[in-house]
Amino acid sequence: MAFKRLSGFCVWKTIRFFDDMFKKLNEFPALSNMLVSILFSGRCISYNPDTEEISTGIRFGFIKEVNSQIAVANRIFEMRLYNYHLSREDVGNYTYQAAIQAKNQFIHGAILDMDRWTTPQTAIN
Repeated sequence: MAFKRLSGFCVWKTIRFFDDMFKKLNEFPALSNMLVSILFSGRCISYNPDTEEISTGIRFGFIKEVNSQIAVANRIFEMRLYNYHLSREDVGNYTYQAAIQAKNQFIHGAILDMDRWTTPQTAIN
């Protein structure tokens, strides 16, 4: 998000380009997975414009060819993509952990504990 000051008021405005970038990653999961492997695993992938993920990444401007390998197009994209994927992982892990904790309150021995479920002090808010 970009910070913008209008007539003495502070306004947060999302940069539309990055919104579109993240929408594209959701539309093209193979491209997203390729970028994750480059960013988090340091994977070297040979440049081949005939590969669908690579040609899509080039077309969107997310990646470029450097010494016959693909790389994230620039440092800003690299940081935005890295932070985006980190936060998605964090949100996913938190949601999963919260679901497991909630499940463990009412499941005992692989059976739903109806007595515990129906008592008011253990109701989920």
